Amino acid sequence: MKESKLPNEALKHIKDHLTIPVSLPQDQFQQLLSTSKSRPKASEKTPPLPQEWRNGGIPKSAITAAKDGSLGPGELHLDPSMAEFLFNALPAKLADEPVSLLNLFKYKGSSAIHDDYMQDFKKGFGSSAGATVRFMGPVSGPLRYGDDGKAEQSWDDANLVQYDTIWHYAYMLSTDLYAPMNKKKVSGLDDTCILCVNEVELWQ
Repeated sequence: MKESKLPNEALKHIKDHLTIPVSLPQDQFQQLLSTSKSRPKASEKTPPLPQEWRNGGIPKSAITAAKDGSLGPGELHLDPSMAEFLFNALPAKLADEPVSLLNLFKYKGSSAIHDDYMQDFKKGFGSSAGATVRFMGPVSGPLRYGDDGKAEQSWDDANLVQYDTIWHYAYMLSTDLYAPMNKKKVSGLDDTCILCVNEVELWQ
């Protein structure tokens, strides 16, 4: 396992950044290095999105009505607020480009449920969502410390998943196939956080 930091050239283009210490298996680290000088590109294995999703946006038929109250654990709704968030998550010129989502996980006890979810995702849904898991490894330290020096926030694992476009991620959220998988994932988590990572912008 090795540790890597963003090159100074990349940092000049980033106004704010967050350091997340993650330990990676050697093969994943080498794979990341091999693609670090290449512009992110869509997977050749991804089947086309349904016709109504191919015009750059989220079709109205995929957006559900807003629900009163908060969502239950693992419950997904591509409601108007979520659709608006995803529609505006990236600059318009980058919306049809590959995008990565950095996921942080805090487990309830062990990672067994999430490990099982990841296997189901890779086998049954990953390629159809245009999703490629670029790395997954344990977070080797807390992200924030309090004034007393004690860790205030810590995570167990992190992964980076690239989607062909933000629309592929939105499409995944809208499907009946993914909903039970997400409930399974959330049932094994104490907390999770997702950060949108746009690498293509650095290449422009």
